[in-house]
This record gives sequence, structure tokens and C-alpha cells, in this order.
Amino acid sequence: MVDQGRQEGGQLPRVVQGTSHANDYRDNRGPLGQLARKGKVATYRSPVGHGATYAHHADIRLLANAMTTADGRSLVATEIPNVPLHGWAMAVSAINLHTGEPTVDTRTAEQVELVEAFVDQLYNGWSHKQVGRRASAYYLPKLAESGMIYAEFVGSVVALDPAHLDSNSDIEAMRKALPPRWEAERRALSRL
Repeated sequence: MVDQGRQEGGQLPRVVQGTSHANDYRDNRGPLGQLARKGKVATYRSPVGHGATYAHHADIRLLANAMTTADGRSLVATEIPNVPLHGWAMAVSAINLHTGEPTVDTRTAEQVELVEAFVDQLYNGWSHKQVGRRASAYYLPKLAESGMIYAEFVGSVVALDPAHLDSNSDIEAMRKALPPRWEAERRALSRL
């Protein structure tokens, strides 16, 4: 990421995207702190502009903010067990840093089309009381029936439209519309 940050504009900062308390990142004694001290730390309340971005233990909201901070530049994200990033990685053709290979997109054309149609309905945020919930009730069962798993859906939606992740809506806002299989997958992930 350091070399890529230099290549992507020289003067653009390398950014650690955090949830809050920038000093907590700078005070970290490990590689995360080292990166934070050499670059900038963006938080939800304190953006720092754009640059090559690192999102440590990214949940949905952190990943969405990191995508905005990166703004098309390099983005490195590490996942936490209850928020797998595979669906996001497929949608953005992310390079797996363990293998050096792009993530293979196993979604079908139908699944991609349904996710894109769903995201097109979310102009007021994912949890918008009328539109978002109606779209969830229509598209989520179709996506589950198509064989898409919950984690692929979540990541795909974040990848397509991080800006529509509003302050009241992580995927929890769609909970009532989750197909039973996805609800079971969500519960299993939340126990990790």
C-alpha cells in the first residue's frame, strides 16, 4: 500500500480509516500504528480527504467509509469474522493479498442484475422506511432463491453503493425482509 500510495499521486496521503479516536490508531505499537503515524487517520467525524486507504477489521460502515476515502485509489481492507468481505471482493475484483490473485466473481449474471436493480432503489439510504424496505422485501427473497448467500449480498451492496449506507442503516435495517436462510446465516455470523 505504501508504494501504491506513492504511485497514485505522490502528495496524496496514505490513510488509516478508523471508527473514532484517531490517537488510538497513532498510539498503536504495531504495524497499524506505524502506518497511522506515517499517514493520516480518518474517522467517521473527521475525514481527511482522499488517498490510498487501509481499513483495519472492516465492518459494513467502516468499509463504506473507506471506499469513500479511497475514492478509486488503493484500498486494503481486513475482515472480521462476522463480516466476511468475499462478496465485496468479488464485486470490486479485489486482489487477495494472501494469493496475489484477483477474487473470482462466482455470482451469476442474474444475481448481479438483481443486486444492481436493488441498489438502484436505495436513493434515500438502505433503511428508508418506504422505498428501501419495499425493495428489500421484493429483491432479497429473489436473490436468496438464486443461490446467493447472505455475505455475498452484503458485500455486493456495499461495493456498488457505499454512499447509501446511512447512519441508521447497516444491514440490520433489512432484517425483517431477510429470507429464512439468510437470517440463519446472519445469526451464525453474529455469533463469531
